[in-house]
Amino acid sequence: YIYGGGQTLQGCQAYMEVAEEISSQTDANFDLIATTLATGTTFSGLLIGGKSHLKSSKILGVSIAREKNQVMQTV
Repeated sequence: YIYGGGQTLQGCQAYMEVAEEISSQTDANFDLIATTLATGTTFSGLLIGGKSHLKSSKILGVSIAREKNQVMQTV
């Protein structure tokens, strides 16, 4: 369980592990994995984990909390 508020190293590491789980539990090669983006924790973890475990997948974060320039500074 990841507590609300995000923006923690533990949260980012957890989503790095999610990328590994997606890779190990499916035979599919996803073109795109999309997630909402608020604090950046989920997206950052998936992006970093995806570099190792989801190499053929593009990771897309859709901001639900900030303008684009704020997102670019945060992530």
